[in-house]
This record gives sequence, structure tokens and C-alpha cells, in this order.
Amino acid sequence: HPIECTVNHPDEISSIFDAISYAKGASVIRMLSNYLGEDVFMGGIKSYLTKFKYDNAKSGDLWASLGEFSGKDVGALMVPWTSQVGFPVIHVGDDGSCTTERFMASGDKGEGAWPCPIAFEDGTKLMLDDAGRDEVEAKIKGLIGTGKWFKLNVQQVAFFRVNYSEAQWKKLGEGAMLPGKLSTIDRLGLLSDAFALGKAGYIP
Repeated sequence: HPIECTVNHPDEISSIFDAISYAKGASVIRMLSNYLGEDVFMGGIKSYLTKFKYDNAKSGDLWASLGEFSGKDVGALMVPWTSQVGFPVIHVGDDGSCTTERFMASGDKGEGAWPCPIAFEDGTKLMLDDAGRDEVEAKIKGLIGTGKWFKLNVQQVAFFRVNYSEAQWKKLGEGAMLPGKLSTIDRLGLLSDAFALGKAGYIP
């Protein structure tokens, strides 16, 4: 089930407070906090709590408060993440092209579309969506042009998997996994992605 879902009867309430609501919900909030910046995120949360301290609120009210404080369209980012089942995998081609689909442990083609905030090693943060796709792909193409390995989703701050081209996986295996090249979190992230993608049949 999605993070946000309709409850038709009181007996259904307990059934939706599970790992999806808590673990996935926390991961998505962490992703949003990193994208906005922690200070901005906390400022938006404070504004939201102050505005609704004596009122009921919906998730849209939280996105609106964060959007007003940050100047970004938070709702456009968050609604697809809270209303859809699952999460995406980003496929990165040798030419820098990026395609997304719902990650399926079975390896079947999944449906869905998510805007994906991508953190790069140089501190750049870009949004992979219809509006930002060209900028993201140009950035990745430039990284490929250096001939060196690169890793997307630095510090595993976003809730998606990344499937690199065969050539890039090889470079990551030969260089990035050497001691001192990546943080422990990023090394674990690469191993987790490779294991999950291999098990699902996305990579050999």
C-alpha cells in the first residue's frame, strides 16, 4: 500500500501502521530534508506546527507550509512518493541518459513515475523529472566524459536504486570500492543496489 491511503473503517487504522508507514515514510522525509536543506526543512516544520497547533491538518498542509518556507514546489515532489506503491530504480546509460521505472524484485517491468532528487559528489543537487531531466543527463554525461567512476545518490539520501551501465559498474567495482574512496554508507549503498538489482535480474 502507499504511505498515504484512504481508511474506510476504524478497524483498518491499525493495519496501515506498518513498516511502509514508518520505515518508508521516514526514508522519504529524510530525502525531502536533504533536498531542502536541514535548516530550511526544520523552519518549514516549525511554521507548519505553529499554523496548525489548534487545528486539524492534512498532508497537503505540510507540503504547503514547507513549500512556502522553501520557495519550492514540495507538493509536486512529495505527492507521487506518498500516493504510489513502491519506489523507483534509475537506469543510467553510457550516454548519460536516465530512465526510471518502479523497482520490482521480480524483475518485471514496473509502472509509476517519481521525481527523484539526485545528490552528486560535488554537492550539486538536481531533480530528475520532466523539467530537470536535460540538466541531470548533461551533468552525468560530463561525469562519464572524465573516464572516471561516479556515484549518484551520495550518502544514500534518496529512496531509489541506481542501475549503472555495465562499463560504469565495472569502474565502480575496480575503483570506488577501494578503502578510503567512499564513505561506509555509500559503499553499503552500492552493495545493496548491486545485490537487489542482480537478484531481480536487472544486471547479470
